[in-house]
Amino acid sequence: MKKNFVFSNEQYNPYLYLTSGGYEATTPSHQYGPLGRSGYMLHYISNGKGTFISDNITYHMKKGDFMYIEPKKL
Repeated sequence: MKKNFVFSNEQYNPYLYLTSGGYEATTPSHQYGPLGRSGYMLHYISNGKGTFISDNITYHMKKGDFMYIEPKKL
C-alpha cells in the first residue's frame, strides 16, 4: 500500500487547523474500523469505488465523491 502525505501550513487560520493531508493508493479489499478518528476528515475518491458505512447507513462511493467524517464517529 502506497501512502504519501503532503503538508504545508503557510497561513494560520484560527477556525481551521490542518494537521495532515495526503493520498493513499489502497488495495481492493482495504478496510478501516469501526474506529473513531481523532479529528475531522475529508476524503475524496479520485479513482475506483467502495462502500462507506456510518450510523448504519451505507453509502456507495465512486470516483469524484467526497465523504466527511466527524471526530470519534464510527
